[in-house]
Amino acid sequence: MLEETGLTLPQPPPPPLLALLFVAASGEWPFKVGVVFDGGELTE
Repeated sequence: MLEETGLTLPQPPPPPLLALLFVAASGEWPFKVGVVFDGGELTE
């Protein structure tokens, strides 16, 4: 996670996985995979 996004996940436990998104091919990429985690509550 740190290498790809610059974000550090809390240790332990990792945040819950909410969804995996598989997107059809476009351009040079055969497919895309998105990962959505629960980020907790947002404050004002």
